[in-house]
Amino acid sequence: MELIHAQPEQAETTVSLPHENTPLSNTSAEKEALLETLSREAAKFRRMRRAQKWILAAYIGIPVLLYAIHGLLLLLGISTHKWSGNYFQAFTSWYIIGAFAASKGLKKATIEAAELDDIRAVGPLADALAIESRHIRAVAETKLIELLPRLKASDAELLNKEQRGQLNGVLRRSVARFRWRGYSNPSRREDLAVAILKAYEQVGDAKALPGVEWLASGQGLAARVPEIQEAAKACLLYLRERVEKEQARQTLLRPSSQTLDSESLLLRPAQGTESDPQQLLRPASP
Repeated sequence: MELIHAQPEQAETTVSLPHENTPLSNTSAEKEALLETLSREAAKFRRMRRAQKWILAAYIGIPVLLYAIHGLLLLLGISTHKWSGNYFQAFTSWYIIGAFAASKGLKKATIEAAELDDIRAVGPLADALAIESRHIRAVAETKLIELLPRLKASDAELLNKEQRGQLNGVLRRSVARFRWRGYSNPSRREDLAVAILKAYEQVGDAKALPGVEWLASGQGLAARVPEIQEAAKACLLYLRERVEKEQARQTLLRPSSQTLDSESLLLRPAQGTESDPQQLLRPASP
């Protein structure tokens, strides 16, 4: 009779695996930090651009005003000292230095955002289109081509007024035409226009309508790139519907222009009439 020896059970060995969540958590934290930096630098850049417009207006307007006053005083026979405009030369230096300092941070953040796969970056990247740097604009354009078509209607808040203005300028070729000719790659420019049109199907507004209609009619870039005209026509169907709905919503939310005096709606006793007390309502007799 053959004896069968029971073999001892082997103890289960647990292999400790590295935590898979740790790299993901670190990556998420780094991504959020980069998005925050990108948004902060873009906001700083926008503030500087607004300040530059005021400085430029002052740089031109103040000397003109002073010369006009100087000429008026001379016509009135009032002697004045010769006015010197050397003071305003400081405006030029401040203008250039301020522009460089404001764009430096956004340049760095834009380069780092090249590997960022998050649609929340579209706004700051649109700001970067205004930077006077061929390389930075190329990075921003390439990433926008990737991210813009992924926008949904709920993502409309990711683009503010100035950022939409930059994108609209791309469609109308008004973001300084020499930039497109001298700096940007033509094929990338065309791909960017198509990406913007695709995004505007979901997040376009009334201010985007003229540029899209212009391309849909075969003008501008669409005159030599049929794909852009087709994309504009497709976008126009959705964009007009969005604009009409938004206008209807604003109309419903707008308060009525005819306001009624609340006092005129209250019940008041009649005036100038005599009433017989016997005819007034009174409880019935038991």
